[in-house]
Amino acid sequence: MQKVNNSKKIALKITMIYIGVSIAWILFSDMFLSEIAKNTNSLAHALMVHNWFFVIATGLLLNRLIYFYVSALSHSEEIREQAEKKAQHMARFDSVTDLPNANLLREILEEEIEKTEFRPLLMLASLSVNLKNFKQTSNAVGRDDSDLLLAKVALRIQESLRKGDRCGRVGDHEFGVVLPSLKDGQNTAAIAHRIVEQVSKPFDLNEGEIYLSACVGISIYPNDGDNADNLSANAHAAMHVAKGAGRDNIAFYAQELLTKAVDRLALEQDLRQAIEDDQFVGYYQPCVDTNTGKIISAEALVRWDHPQKGMIFPDEFIPIAEENGLIVEIGEFMLRTSCAQHMNWQRAGLDPVHLSINLSPRQFEQHDLVHVIEDTAEKIGLDPRFLGLEITESVIMNDPQNASRVLSQLKEIGLRILIDDFGTGYSSLQALKILPIDGIKIDQSFVKDLATDPHCAVIVKAMISMAHIMEIKVTAEGVETLDQYELLRSLKCDAVQGFYFAPALPSDDFIQLLGEGPVRAA
Repeated sequence: MQKVNNSKKIALKITMIYIGVSIAWILFSDMFLSEIAKNTNSLAHALMVHNWFFVIATGLLLNRLIYFYVSALSHSEEIREQAEKKAQHMARFDSVTDLPNANLLREILEEEIEKTEFRPLLMLASLSVNLKNFKQTSNAVGRDDSDLLLAKVALRIQESLRKGDRCGRVGDHEFGVVLPSLKDGQNTAAIAHRIVEQVSKPFDLNEGEIYLSACVGISIYPNDGDNADNLSANAHAAMHVAKGAGRDNIAFYAQELLTKAVDRLALEQDLRQAIEDDQFVGYYQPCVDTNTGKIISAEALVRWDHPQKGMIFPDEFIPIAEENGLIVEIGEFMLRTSCAQHMNWQRAGLDPVHLSINLSPRQFEQHDLVHVIEDTAEKIGLDPRFLGLEITESVIMNDPQNASRVLSQLKEIGLRILIDDFGTGYSSLQALKILPIDGIKIDQSFVKDLATDPHCAVIVKAMISMAHIMEIKVTAEGVETLDQYELLRSLKCDAVQGFYFAPALPSDDFIQLLGEGPVRAA
């Protein structure tokens, strides 16, 4: 209707111009002829010239008017076609990476499945590629640089593929890959490992380097699904298994993964109810001074007292809570509970000990983190100097400058800052150098083989020595044997934590242990 109205307006405009010019010509030309024509012969000759000139002039005028109209119409049509093509492209391709979006990739997968049905000796694979902790990196670098980083990741993934393989962006930090014409699963694994390897290499961004890691889930047609939806869902389930296994992992789908995926969904639903019903409890694991045997601090650890499943350990639900954002509410619960518990210890007349709380990546991103901690401690009446925060290297090294600023603010209100799982990140030494920290906790992976592997002993000794030079206290985690404990004492480790002395304990049991004085081996 809009197009018809515009055409009518243009036609009317041309008509009015033509009529106006014609009337003006008739009036002024007749006046001119009456002045110059002196007799009948000269008037007839002038009229013939006048008429021919009128026909030629109006013909040229109509030609130019129609030309301008057709040109404008063609230009308008060209713009409309370009807009339609752009809209069609945007409906099927991702605006950041220019890769196929989820809908188009699904169509591609369906087409490849149809082709594979007629080639029984070949297989087809669907891959789900997830960028671990990309949200934290995205928040640190900002929206524009985050989009640029995603485009670089997309290019790396494409470079890892064979000719004929297809890649698409199917989520905020998730990509899908279709691998047709495969001979065996080993070929699939090689491509998946190549993707992981490429993504793990540093990305240049704003004259700095950004490190990412990826995990890949794989499903195979027809064993793991006979249609696009099933294959994609099973690849996604396998990806979560790879993600739970740590950095830079791949996992193939197996039937039991479906059961795990269903259980995980049920656990997530129960987790939301657990927050409403206050089903979480605090447990406390002592840290023991290696010289005196006294408990000098404790780490607060959350447990979920599930009404049907009993006590659930954090490694089962914390990753889920981290993904869906519920970790913030759980973290605030642990902060309130720990502050209140410490006040109970003081009222019981027990020796004051420091109490450390684990801070998740999402909590560290909170703009009001310092206010929340300070306000909670003030309301409960606890001096913040008794509190410590345990933060992993990966959280703070995504944006070291911002981390240093936030940690400095936390120290200003009296909190102790501890680097948890020290040695497992890619920037341990840099963390010691630039961050305002009070202590490090050596990861249990180094302690596990300490008494049997000389290389572990050398590494732990170096960690302790460097920390002491910088006047940073050292705690070793995961101490389970006398040999480990004695070796750590000989290396001048300040404190130890682990089952050799005590597991994480309910509040009443911890109070009893704290009241007994120097601890003995469990």
